[in-house]
Amino acid sequence: SGINAEYGILDHHELCSSDHFAIVLTLKIVVGIAKQARRVIRIYDKGDYESMTADLSFVKWSSEFSGDINHNCTRFNSIITDLIDKYVPTKSVKTSVLPIWWGAECENARVRKKKKKKK
Repeated sequence: SGINAEYGILDHHELCSSDHFAIVLTLKIVVGIAKQARRVIRIYDKGDYESMTADLSFVKWSSEFSGDINHNCTRFNSIITDLIDKYVPTKSVKTSVLPIWWGAECENARVRKKKKKKK
């Protein structure tokens, strides 16, 4: 992508009846097409919760959580996160490159416009 700028100065009264010179600026902007980004999401309805429950039953809760509350909270979160990573599958999905305000109404109008241009 890049920007190319061209400018010119018009003679008196060429554009309007002003006593000033008009400056014309032309910008040419070359923009590449953005690649559609991907993100990873969890498929929670396909998780193996029986195995997760079995692994949780092996945790020595009293020895894991003794002492500082901040350490206990961090350790609990770590246990749960590890089990989610192990038993809940993920998949990669495409992220929209459209602006957040672009909804169904905008898309329908774009499709109608495209169809009319083809006729």
